[in-house]
Amino acid sequence: MEVYIIGGFLGSGKTTLIMDVATANMDKGLKVAILVNDVGSIGVDGATFESKGLSATVLPNGCICCSLVGDLRKALTSIRDEVAPDLLIIEPTGLALSSKVRETVAPFASSVKVVGLADIKRHKVFMKKKRRFYLEQLAGSDVVFINKCDAADEGGCEAAAEELRESLGDVPVIPISLKTGAGMERVMEELAS
Repeated sequence: MEVYIIGGFLGSGKTTLIMDVATANMDKGLKVAILVNDVGSIGVDGATFESKGLSATVLPNGCICCSLVGDLRKALTSIRDEVAPDLLIIEPTGLALSSKVRETVAPFASSVKVVGLADIKRHKVFMKKKRRFYLEQLAGSDVVFINKCDAADEGGCEAAAEELRESLGDVPVIPISLKTGAGMERVMEELAS
């Protein structure tokens, strides 16, 4: 099974992106499963996916990049053997390091693509106050999308993209808006490559 890990801070648009990507792949005839990691005991994102007709496995009460690695392995085995999806989309908590999740997931997958999702509305604050962690979270990505560009000042998204390109090296950084759909063709191209 192919695996997409879609990471980013709380509020960056992970759930919306996952719903869009899952729907687009199901429209192509692929069997899609979703695995959600919530820090709390109530699986809000899992319920959101299920309300849209998407099946989701929820791992609550911890983080799959550290405290729930064993639970993640069990869930991956179960999903692979019982659901047998073509594509598994994983949403780690907003504090997870997706590169660490990749290490656990890789033995279960035919391929793994890590997507970092940044929020243009909070980019400057994160670069100023949480720079090290923010960049570490995005650094493990195969591609980074800067979301909410519909709400940015003119040139703001491209400036943030350039700043992240300088910090992250060879990682493609692409401005998008999940609200308006701007850049979704590029999202699907990057995920398919």
